[in-house]
Amino acid sequence: MTNSNPERTVEEQISAMETRLERLETDSRETASLFIDGLRALSEQTTNLANGIDRLTQRVDALTTNQQSLQATVSQLATFMVQIARTSTDNQTEIRRIWEYLLRQSGNGNQP
Repeated sequence: MTNSNPERTVEEQISAMETRLERLETDSRETASLFIDGLRALSEQTTNLANGIDRLTQRVDALTTNQQSLQATVSQLATFMVQIARTSTDNQTEIRRIWEYLLRQSGNGNQP
């Protein structure tokens, strides 16, 4: 195989190399562009997740505060119920004492 025009072959090789380099450059730019777009999307999703976590944390804090308030209210109600039970027992005792007194005074609980 004789090469009648060796300069042409070198020029063709250089031209082919330039074409490949241009394709590689285009592919690299496209890949970099996709990578940057992906990073932007990931950054946006991360920001959205962080905001969601902040909102969730605020809601959990509010629920915790409400639960503590509810526990305090239930504790107060329990204290009131104990006081009511004591008052009821005291009232029943006082009513019985008065009834017995009336029975002793008149001999008949129906007439004072």
